[in-house]
Amino acid sequence: MDYLPGPHQTFFANLFSIQDFIAQKVEEHERTFDPTSEPQDFLDAFLLKMQQEKNNPKTEFTKENLKMTMYDLFIAGTETTSTSLRYILMTLLEHPEVEGTSQPLDQLCSPLLEQRSHSLPDPELCPA
Repeated sequence: MDYLPGPHQTFFANLFSIQDFIAQKVEEHERTFDPTSEPQDFLDAFLLKMQQEKNNPKTEFTKENLKMTMYDLFIAGTETTSTSLRYILMTLLEHPEVEGTSQPLDQLCSPLLEQRSHSLPDPELCPA
């Protein structure tokens, strides 16, 4: 594959770029990880579980699995966002009369957010 020209070369370059980025983030989290504090995100929770199971030879909580799981989540999130945006744009193209008829979300939610503190998820604050 290395010697065949074509768009797959760009794909592999991008793939390796994403994997390098994830490896860098995992290393950053490993350096700043404090097992005595509450996990701040998925990486911290996985690192904590890795530490708890470091004496288990059959554990699935390995650094390689962490990197691959992060890669899967990154790709899945990217694909979901891309598909959602494509669907919204396609719908707006098919129904131009709808464009601009709804209020921006911040106008709908701002008065409600000022009334009380909120947390996620807070579906009753923002109408569908």
